[in-house]
This record gives sequence, C-alpha cells and structure tokens, in this order.
Amino acid sequence: MLLQPRENTALVWNEQAVSYRELLSRIEGYGQQLLVEANENIVIFSENRLEWVYAFYAGLKHGCTMVPVDFMGSVDDVAYILGDCCPAIVFCSQDTQAVMRQAIDKAGVNPVVLILDEMADQATPVEPVPITMPPADKILLLIYTSGTTGSPKGVMLSSENLLANMESVSEEVAIFTPDQRVLVLLPLHHIFPLLGSMVAPLYTGGTCVFTPSMASEDILTTLQDHRITLILGVPRFYSLIHKSILDKIKARLVTRLVFSLAGLIQSPSFSRLLFGKVHQRFGGHVRYMVSGGAKLDETVWQDFVTLGFEILEGYGMTEAAPMIAFTRPGQARIGS
Repeated sequence: MLLQPRENTALVWNEQAVSYRELLSRIEGYGQQLLVEANENIVIFSENRLEWVYAFYAGLKHGCTMVPVDFMGSVDDVAYILGDCCPAIVFCSQDTQAVMRQAIDKAGVNPVVLILDEMADQATPVEPVPITMPPADKILLLIYTSGTTGSPKGVMLSSENLLANMESVSEEVAIFTPDQRVLVLLPLHHIFPLLGSMVAPLYTGGTCVFTPSMASEDILTTLQDHRITLILGVPRFYSLIHKSILDKIKARLVTRLVFSLAGLIQSPSFSRLLFGKVHQRFGGHVRYMVSGGAKLDETVWQDFVTLGFEILEGYGMTEAAPMIAFTRPGQARIGS
C-alpha cells in the first residue's frame, strides 16, 4: 500500500496538523478535479507546501506520471521541460504561475493550469480511500536532470524503482519507521528529498514536518517545536550548522577542552550528556542526520559524531531513485 489511513499525523505545517485520513480525503478531493486520462504527464511547479503533497498523490492515483519541476526555474528552463514532456495538467502556485504561463506560451503547449492556492479552497473533503502501489512497471516519476552534457533529460522512475528504495530503508534497514518525524527541508523536485522526506515517511506511516522556509530561524523553530527525529540535508546545510556550533565551542577554553575530551572518548551517550544544549537546539529528539547529494566533509562528519549525533551518508543518482549505497545505523564509517 502506497498510502493508507492511520491514526497518527501525516503532515505538519507550522501549527497545522493533517492526519492520514484527512490527507487521503484531500487527495480524493483534488483527484476529482483532474479531468485527465491515465498515463498523462502532470507537472508540479511550486515551492514546498501541503498542497504539493495533495496534488502529487492525486496525480499518482489517477495513473498519471508526475513531473516535479524546480520552482525557481527560468522561463526557458521550464519551457524546455514542458515542450519535452507535453503535460496534460500543470500545478503551480500563485507565486510561480507568471513564469509558468510564459513558459507555456514559449513551449507552444496547451495544458490545463491549476493554481494550488485556489485548489485548496475548491477541493471538497471526501471519504478517505487508500492508495495502492501501482504496477511494478508503471512510470510514476519523470524527473529532469542535467547530468553532465547537453540539455536536461527526463529520468523515468517506475513503481518498482521507488519500492526498492523504500523497502531498503524501512524493512531491510529500519531507518524509516512509523514513529519517525522527518523534516521536510529540501525542495521536493529533487528525488532525494522527494523520496526521503515525503514518499518513504508516508509509506511507512511516519510524519512529515515542513519548515516554512529555509531561514535558519524557521528551521530551528520547526526542529524545536515538532520533536524532529530525522533530518535530510545536503553537505552545505550541515557545514553551515557545523560552523555555527564550532565557532561557539572554540570561543571558550572550557568548551574546547570538553570537545577534545569527547573526541577522545567517542561515546555517543557521553557526548549527548556533555552537549545537551546543542541537542536541545535541534529539539532534543534527533536520531539520524542523513546527508546526500555530494560528499560530506569528513571533519564536519567527525565533529557531529563527537557532539553525539549519528550521521548516515548515502551515495546515489536520480536514475537510481536515488540510492545506490548508504551507511547503516551504528555502522557508519567516516569517508565511506
């Protein structure tokens, strides 16, 4: 089952909590507005928001292929994708619709344009219906990636591709579990955050907690207010946090000595006790920090371990949906 009714919370945005039953109900309501045949392409061109999730699953339930597009993309970039995939429907937000309409004109296509801000008001909640896993060979996603040469190519990802990834981190290695509260931080048009911070948590019954923006204040507030247990980020994100923490540690002789001691002892429980205030900055409940997209600086990794955090690093590519290899909890090797 791709998505099913559960008793716990599925999505959180600020103080708004959406249960699994409400999520499925919203998806049904959105789906009723999709006058589209199965196997058509549907573009989502929007910043992260709750309606992004509703639109995504409504399209999948209709048997369509979803095409997430960078909401900061230029008219030319978006027009190229539209011309290549010829979508029947495009979802965009109030903030992105101007670029989308220009891109549609430039590409010479004629999709139905649905504004997520307006969909939120029009969608009538209905009885929730579970969403089954589509057939193994069904193409669920078309994700455009520039690769190394030429124009962006649409990577076709099947139901089986996604399921193999989800099962590997929920059944074979239990990283995603029903009690995980995952921070939705990175833009969902990339396969890493799409699968890791939305599809996999909802598949396993966890909770996806959106940060309203990438501003540090919003991120910290979200971490502290919503008991986040799992963070997905890219190396630059962890490097920025690392610098902020280490600057404060190095500012005092006592904390420098304590940090050095923790580095020698290498005991996660002892480090969490020593650096309790650091952990509280992250809400006090973080189990794993997952890093992907590029190699994590080994000094950054080592220092987070010294502070008592567990880093899980993965290697992958869009074509692999995305995981190829990743470190197991309790077995991480820095630099692997």
